[in-house]
Formats: sequence, structure tokens, C-alpha cells
Amino acid sequence: MEQTKEIAWDLTLIFKDDDEVQQTIQKARNEVELIEKDYRGRINSIDTSDNDLLGLLRRMESLNAKVDGLLYYSELKIAADQTNEEALKLLNLTRNFNLEIKKKVAFVKIELGKLLDSKKELLESPSLEIYKHYLERVLRKQKHMLSESEEQLILEKDLNGVIAWSQFRAQWLGSKKFNAVIDNKEKDFFWSEAQGFLRSPDRTNRKNVILAVMDALKDDGDVFSAALRSICANHVTMAIRRNYSTMSSSLIFNDITQEMVDNLIAAIEENLDIFEEFLRLKAKILGTEKLLGEDLWSPIPQHGEESKKIPWKKAKEIVSGILNEFDEEFGNITKKMFEENHVDASPRKGKRGGAFCDMNEYAEECFILQSYNETFDDLSTLAHEMGHAAHGYLILNSQTHFNREISFCIAECASEFVRFLLIDKMKEDTDEIHKRTMLYNHLEDLAISIFEVGSRIQFEKSLYRKIEAGEYLTTEKISDLFFKSRTDYFGDSIEFLPQQKYDWMWKPHYFRIDLRFYNYPYVFAELIILTLYNKFKTEGDSFKPKFKAFLAAGSSKSPLELVKEMGMDLTTKEFWQMGLDEMRSLLREVKRVF
Repeated sequence: MEQTKEIAWDLTLIFKDDDEVQQTIQKARNEVELIEKDYRGRINSIDTSDNDLLGLLRRMESLNAKVDGLLYYSELKIAADQTNEEALKLLNLTRNFNLEIKKKVAFVKIELGKLLDSKKELLESPSLEIYKHYLERVLRKQKHMLSESEEQLILEKDLNGVIAWSQFRAQWLGSKKFNAVIDNKEKDFFWSEAQGFLRSPDRTNRKNVILAVMDALKDDGDVFSAALRSICANHVTMAIRRNYSTMSSSLIFNDITQEMVDNLIAAIEENLDIFEEFLRLKAKILGTEKLLGEDLWSPIPQHGEESKKIPWKKAKEIVSGILNEFDEEFGNITKKMFEENHVDASPRKGKRGGAFCDMNEYAEECFILQSYNETFDDLSTLAHEMGHAAHGYLILNSQTHFNREISFCIAECASEFVRFLLIDKMKEDTDEIHKRTMLYNHLEDLAISIFEVGSRIQFEKSLYRKIEAGEYLTTEKISDLFFKSRTDYFGDSIEFLPQQKYDWMWKPHYFRIDLRFYNYPYVFAELIILTLYNKFKTEGDSFKPKFKAFLAAGSSKSPLELVKEMGMDLTTKEFWQMGLDEMRSLLREVKRVF
């Protein structure tokens, strides 16, 4: 990279030093002792006036902000370098502390749920209005809650069980060294660099990297399959224990219904011809009869200025420009993120793969992690994550803690909206040849986000069906399920390399402990934004305040309510079809210029 100084975030914005960490831990312990003293065994029988409940909720928010802030702080430190022993010690400390506190306050949601179940009129209390939807979500969870001792046991076994498996897999992948011939020379690299090589303009480089990485992952297949098998089997066991389906916890967390997801999947699967037609178009552009597996993530041929790398300085200018042009507040947030070092973008040994934006509620700040390798895809990722940051600060400035637990189905909306802004801006600033490439890139991102990610939903569902049927999932069995889900969605429009059946091993989405079925929210949000962005193009500036209010609402309203206020209905398959029709129209436009 042209950048010589490391692009690393400044986490002292959360905690200045270890002393502040320890002080915050002690403050939280003091708070939880008082909450236990004042409320244990009394929530369902004390005077249930509004002020009693209001006081409890505010005290729990204060406690949770500290406990979550400590945990997320340590997770940020470990994400930047999973081999850092001090960061590992801190993560262990904060996870144990998180467990300690959650066990002590497990009684709160149990008793609060029972209270709401017996006195539903509390949901209509004027003084609890800002917490109404939060309390509705507590009530929705109530029938699946177990006894306090059982909830405590679950927390204990998870810490040294599935959470440990998830962490172990991430550390294993982050510290693993690969070797491949790149540009006719042998090169050692880590996973954070590999993702850039998979998008190399040179087909031989891409194929060599895929073969080297997948063969190495296959050799370690027992590690990845043991982790996934344990995480999924644990989830099935807990679903039985809590008396709900394997997808229910995800539906409750994301504040949606099974009907919405079923309609979404049905609409996607009825429009798979869009994806297959796109794959054939890409093969044509790349000059092959059928798309090759090593070309799945490849760029199309580029020319002149567009083929050059995008230095970090230029990337910052582009992203800052598009956000500032859209809205002054968005622009100020972006400026803050860059100037105060909220972004960690340098590839390095031990850095976790992928990209994310974390909203730390204790510090009331947002932080972005990605590995920037100077490609257009990396620029697009930066824009996407900066959209998350803008969304995060809008919520931080508008909502209290319990209304910041946003559904992932809405959480991806701002990020994709900003990526759409980037595409439009890049098309404006280029000539006709480069403009068509921008148009193509936009189409490809949508195709991957909707259909390739859609295939992952099918993969997740197949894993749980097999476990529920009592099957033992070996590395090869998992890989075969993954490959079948892919081919069901890709059809015969691509010729995968045999080794690509092991692609599931590197994807962190399958190994998230707190969020099973982590893939469908991306498709959910993509189709929402296809429709919303079309509204923006039609309505112009009058759309902006409505969109900002949509984002700032956080989880104070359900996705159904939020989208309804934007003039749309999530309950019908026709809604999802509107977004898919937008994509089909884009496909026709791209085919006209290629």
C-alpha cells in the first residue's frame, strides 16, 4: 500500500487505560448490587406504578452500557490482532465479568416478563411510552424464558463452550499463514490479505490463491467442522429447551415474523433466473463460455484510470465527499470518524477477516474495521461501513440503550444506501466506458448480496435439518451441504473449482454465537433499500429527513412499523418482488451496454 503509516483505530476513546477499565468494572458491580437489593423477587409484586418500572429500566440501561461497553471494547482490541496476548487476557476478563453480571440480573427479564404478561396495560402507560416497543419485545421473549438457575447455567456453559469455539475458529483463521504463487513468485500471506488477492485482475493469481487457501483450510477441516457442529448443535438443543423453532431466536432478535422471511425466500427463489442471467453475462464479459469458479469474486477488465489502485487518502476523500453531499450531519460524522482515528484499515497478521462497524454505547462512539487493499471493492466496503457509522451516531443521539438494540434487517439499510450513493457518484465522475463498469459493479454487488447470500440461508437451514435428524456432520458432509445450496441457487451457470466447497470455513457469519441465521437480514435490507433508493431518486431532498428519522428510530419501532412509515408493507411477497423488479431492470440496463 502507498500508505506508510499504519491505519489503526484509537480505542483510548473508549477507555483511556487499564485503570479506567477496572474503575468501570467496580462501578458496574456496585450498580448491580443495588439493583438486586431493590428489585430481586419484587418486580412482580411491588407497586407497579410507572415510576417504579421507569426507574428499573433506566438503572438497567446504565448498567448494560458499562458491561456491554467493556465487552465490545475488548472484542475490538482482539479483532485488530487475534494473536495479541494482552488483548486475549482482556477479552477473557470482560467475558467473565459479563457472565458474572448477566447471572446476577437474569432475574430481571424473567420477572419483568411475568409482570407484563399479567398486566399488559403497562404497555400503554404514557410515562413508559419511549420503552413501549422494548417492553413488547420483552413480552415476546417471556414464554421462552427458563428459570433463573437454568438461565444462569446456560450463560456459564456458553462461555467455555460455544463462545470458546467461535473465538478459537477466528484466532485459527486469523493467524494462519498461506502460500501461493502470485505474479510468478511464491508469497506468504494471511487471511486479511487473501481477500484482496481473490479480487486480483489476474485469473492465474486468483486461482492459485483459491487453491492454496482452500487446500489449507481443508487440511484443518476438523477444526472448522467441530466449531460449526458444536455451535449449531448447541442452538438446536437450546431451541428444544426453550420450545421454539431453530429460527425463532433470530426472528425475535430481528423483531420480524416467520411469514416475512418465508415470503422473502420465496420471492428470491422465484427470481433465480436474474442471478443465472447475471452469471452468464459476467462469463461473456470475461471471455469464457461459462463462468469459472476463480472468477466469482473477480473484477471485470478495467481500463486507464479505473484500473489503478485507490490509495487510502483518495478513498477518504471520495467517501467524505459523497456523505457530505448527501447530508451535512452525515458529512460531519464521516469527518469525525477519520480525524479521530475511528477506523482500522491496515492488513496485518492476526487481524480478523471481513469488515464491520461497532457502536460502543459506553463511549457513545462508532468504530470501523476492514482490511484496505486499495481496490474498488475496498472503497465500496469503506462506504458501506461508514453508512453504518452514520446510522450508529443518529441512534446514539436519539435513543436510550434499550432502543439501540436494532434489528439487523434495518441495520444494513444505511450502509447499503451509502454504497448506492458511491456508485452514483463514481458514475458521474467517469467517462462512458468507466460508467458502464460502475453500473456493472453495482449489479454484481446486488447479485451477490441477494442471491449468493440467499444460498447461505438455505445452507444454514440444511445444517439444522440434519442435526435435528440426528446426523453427525463431518467436514465433507458440511461441505457437500454448502455446495448443494450454492449450486441450487447458481444453477449450471458457473463451473466451481472442487476446492470451493470448503468456502464456508472462512465466513464468520456461520459462527456467530449471539446471532444464528445471520445471513437473511442482508437480503432483507438490500431489497428494502432498492425500493427506498428509488424513492430518494424520485423525491430528492424531501426524502432525506424522512430517511434520517427512519434510521434514528433505532429499535423504538419494529421494522414493520418503520417501513410502513416509508410507505411500504413488509408482510407481502409483492413487496420483495418490487425490489427484485428494480434489480431486473438494472440487469437489462447493464446488458444493453455490454
